[in-house]
This record gives sequence, C-alpha cells and structure tokens, in this order.
Amino acid sequence: MPNKKILVLYKSKYGSTKQYATWIAEELGTELRSRDQIRPDELLDYDLIIYGGSLFIGDISGAGILREHPHRDVIGFTVGLSDPTTTDYTDVINRAIPTDKRRQIPMFHFRGAIDYAKLGFIDKTVLLMLKNFVLGRKKDSALTAEDQAILDTFGNVVDFTDKAAIEPLVTYVKENYFD
Repeated sequence: MPNKKILVLYKSKYGSTKQYATWIAEELGTELRSRDQIRPDELLDYDLIIYGGSLFIGDISGAGILREHPHRDVIGFTVGLSDPTTTDYTDVINRAIPTDKRRQIPMFHFRGAIDYAKLGFIDKTVLLMLKNFVLGRKKDSALTAEDQAILDTFGNVVDFTDKAAIEPLVTYVKENYFD
C-alpha cells in the first residue's frame, strides 16, 4: 500500500490518456480523477499527483498543473502518437515545465491512439494544415519522430495503447511511495 495519499489526474480529449490513467490508478490502487473535475485547492489533499496529459502539436494538455502544483511530489506522463523509444521530448518538456521544476518532475511517455473520423473540426483542421503546410515542406531528413507519426497515421484509425508500457511508472511509484 502507498504510504502517501496519491491521485492519478488526467486530461484526455479522445480517450487514450484516460485509458493510461485508469490502468495506472488500478495498478497502484489510488484515486483517479479528470483534471476537469477537480478544483485546484483539492490538490492540496494529496501527497503525490501523477498527472497525465495528451500531446498535441508539441504541447501537453493541461500542463499548467505541472507548473503550478504547490507540492514537490508530482510525476508526469504524456500520451501521443510518437514512439517514446525514438522520440526526443526535450522541447515539449521545456515548453510545459519551468526550468526550476524540470528536475523535480519525473516524466514518462506512452503511445496513444487516434481515429481521425472522431476528431473535432478544429483538431482536424490543425492536423491537415500541419501535414500540408509544415510537414509537407520539410525535407525527409528534417522530420522528427512526431512529424513522421503524424504523416504515417494521417486519416487512419490507429491504436498503439499498451498497458505494459505503464510498468516503469508504476515501478517508480512503488519504489518511492510505498512501504
């Protein structure tokens, strides 16, 4: 059992981040809440916040919680289409987390899913513009892993979610926050 009060908190637009958050909360036996269903002052009731946000166009949804949480104990995870084993998340982390907190927040990265037919109009438009006007003009050698993932999956239904991927995060929490 954890020796601290732990909350798995997430911001999910299309479901992959919620799925990973659910798996993590189940494995750890902790509470699970959506970022949209909690007031900031309620976060003070927890000793550890495990926050998950989806990656979209180089940003972590709801990442303000990683910057603003008053406690030192925050763990973050992202969910996106890129393969975490080949993707450099440095720029995303640098944008999402202030320099003074980067060393304090362990980050884990998971691969999600996408169904272009279920995307909202704005998200579809942004991805189409990105594909045609930004990625379409880059040389192949300049494409990042995230760029390539967008190009490879564009217009398709893909699901890379994998419960086994949470193991490093779960192990980290158990080693550091359980008796």
